[in-house]
Amino acid sequence: NTDTTLMLRNFTSNVTSLSGDIGIPFLNSDNSFTVVRFSYADTSTLIDGFTISNGNADSAGYSIGGGIYNDGSFSSNGSNPVIANCKFINNYATDYGGAIFNDGIEGGNSSPTIFNCLDSSNSSGQSGGAIYNDGSNGTSSPIITNSKFVNNSSYYGGAVCNEAECDDINNGNSAPIFTNCLFAHNNATLGGAVYDDASCSILCYGYSLVVFENCTFAYNYASSNSNICGGAVSDDTWNSGVCNTTYINCIIWGNTTPQIGEDDVSTATIVYSDYQGGYTGTGNINAYPMFIDTSHENYQIPPCSPCVNVGTTGPNDDLLGNPRPIAVYWDMGAYEAQDTSVPTSIVITPF
Repeated sequence: NTDTTLMLRNFTSNVTSLSGDIGIPFLNSDNSFTVVRFSYADTSTLIDGFTISNGNADSAGYSIGGGIYNDGSFSSNGSNPVIANCKFINNYATDYGGAIFNDGIEGGNSSPTIFNCLDSSNSSGQSGGAIYNDGSNGTSSPIITNSKFVNNSSYYGGAVCNEAECDDINNGNSAPIFTNCLFAHNNATLGGAVYDDASCSILCYGYSLVVFENCTFAYNYASSNSNICGGAVSDDTWNSGVCNTTYINCIIWGNTTPQIGEDDVSTATIVYSDYQGGYTGTGNINAYPMFIDTSHENYQIPPCSPCVNVGTTGPNDDLLGNPRPIAVYWDMGAYEAQDTSVPTSIVITPF
């Protein structure tokens, strides 16, 4: 092995697996409930470059976090590791968080940094097919960057559920930030890709304040007929909780309608984004993004896309690590078109 630093690894070609399939091969019923567990990990804790698969959290008391259970629960505790360059494939939880369950309940904090990860074909029976961020009476606000969520499923939030319930002692907080993320072909009853939930009590509030920056939501599906179904995202509140979601430089296209589902007190702020059907907000457009190849799940955009050079200030790179911006302004969506040159003149030479 000639790799002398982590940067030299090719974790795509040289796969290192952590699998829950520890019993009879391909028989899920004897798999590990959870493949990886963090308990009160600080920010120096790193898991990098693994494929985490086939966790099966399907038992009473072990029904959350099939791939990773990240435990930062209870007062003054926290678990905020770094999860980088990982793939989460075919993990399942009976209740919450098929791939990852972030537990920040009862005054705790579970807010990992997740970078350059793929969550694909994970599922749960209740909420958060890939990730469940539980800030009930506590905090769960991960920073998730340059990651893909594809073909995940659940009842609430096919890919992600952000939960911010509260009691009469602690506020609930779930305010993750998603940057350069792709959500495609996820499905749920409510919130095809993402479900945000907040509730309050007499003395305390639940705050679900989610931010999506340069994200692409494409062809996600929600089966409910309600006005909050949200093919892309569903925002739901109980007892006057606070659920405000912000979208900047995003592409929201091809999802079941309404693409953003909101109850009467939730608020979505969408700016400099391409929203199919149109959405009132500064810099928004309504034009087909011209995805390069949806049949092969390629949601990059070409230089001639209407989403090019019409965004506002955003991150310094895109989902693939390519630099932003290439032109004067940022592109919309998770990918930056890398060749925006347009010929200023055409010379025709006769035969």
